[in-house]
Amino acid sequence: MKYRYCLPALFFLLVTIGASSTHADCFILLPGQGMKFTQEVRNKLAQDLLDRINEVNHVIPELSPKEKEWLDKELKSGDLDRWVKAGNTTENKFLATKALLNRTIDKLTWLTVPNVNSRPLKQQVVTWAALVYELIDIDVWEELGVLHVRKQIQIPGVLKNMHQMDPATHCARIAEHVQVGIIIPYLLGDLK
Repeated sequence: MKYRYCLPALFFLLVTIGASSTHADCFILLPGQGMKFTQEVRNKLAQDLLDRINEVNHVIPELSPKEKEWLDKELKSGDLDRWVKAGNTTENKFLATKALLNRTIDKLTWLTVPNVNSRPLKQQVVTWAALVYELIDIDVWEELGVLHVRKQIQIPGVLKNMHQMDPATHCARIAEHVQVGIIIPYLLGDLK
């Protein structure tokens, strides 16, 4: 099957440029022009996305019980100033980002189980559609980039100076590919 390389198809944070990686590892492989998202291609795409998102998820720190308790108390205080300040903390950004990554991982894990081919195609497409919803959560993906630039987290393989990179745009591109290559063909009866 022929593939083309698209722009860092998930987003810059999912790029894995490591000592043991090749240049090709910087991209998620997608079918070339005119190619179809067959079950084999969908399985590969889901696995590639899962691998990259797991790499990112591992560098986001878990909040301690004390941090979670404090954040919850501030967000539920009823005081607008406290709520705004708590909402802008690094701890809240970690919590929101971790929640999004975990939801995304759950969907991708479901799409990568060995027996996914035996599941109804409609169920698979609904999961892909739910994944698109997670990928277009622009605020969280942008915040992940900000946390990296501020050196509050270190995403593996990401260059230190990445101000020209836009993770939200790359996530939107992958979401677009899923919509055009999987969801719309399914609705038209063309997805097998």
